[in-house]
Amino acid sequence: MSEVELLKFIGPPHDFQSLASLADLTMNEKGRQLSLGIDAQYWLYQAYQNVCQSGGPPRNEQILELSLTWVTVLHSMAIDAVFVFTGPFVLDRVDGLYEASIDAKVISSFQCAILEKGFEIHHSLKDTGVELGYLEVDGILSNDVHVFFSMAKMILRNVLPLNNQCNLDVYYPEHLRRRANYPIRPIGLFLIAILTGCGYAPVSLLRTHILFPIQSLGYSFVWQLKI
Repeated sequence: MSEVELLKFIGPPHDFQSLASLADLTMNEKGRQLSLGIDAQYWLYQAYQNVCQSGGPPRNEQILELSLTWVTVLHSMAIDAVFVFTGPFVLDRVDGLYEASIDAKVISSFQCAILEKGFEIHHSLKDTGVELGYLEVDGILSNDVHVFFSMAKMILRNVLPLNNQCNLDVYYPEHLRRRANYPIRPIGLFLIAILTGCGYAPVSLLRTHILFPIQSLGYSFVWQLKI
């Protein structure tokens, strides 16, 4: 199951106008700040992409400057954030002719700025999605699909905090369970992804000429698997 197919199975995101409106909703309903676990690598990669759009190879200083601008915006929204850094910090994706990599000194400066704003930093050698899933926060900000297999209450994707009106996709795993009328646990999504072929098992474990693809069988098949 590809990332696109997994998101189709999970269903469309809940629509929010902006990250600021989500923070305001949390304050109004719960009387406290919105707390987020943030994938630091995703955050910096988004900055890298934006710098690339200006043309020419991106400089580490440009990436740092834009990343810090976004951190300031996050701070202005009164959001309680935890940035998770995992493993060696090299962005291994490639955009056009430029390979994404960030100097260790820039990462260090970025981390210092995060702490100066009063945000927390977690270091871990685990998978980012797994580590984010362990945090006791309202939601997780990451495009890593691994977070869907965690116990995250809310997942924020495609976030670009350029200003207080930035758009984002919000997913509530609990909504999936209610929509299905069955108690689908995170391990259930994990098994469905494996059975239909994904990054964990690139080739489907089901022979499609014998069995229908799991996606077409719907939630009744999920219930029969008791996952």
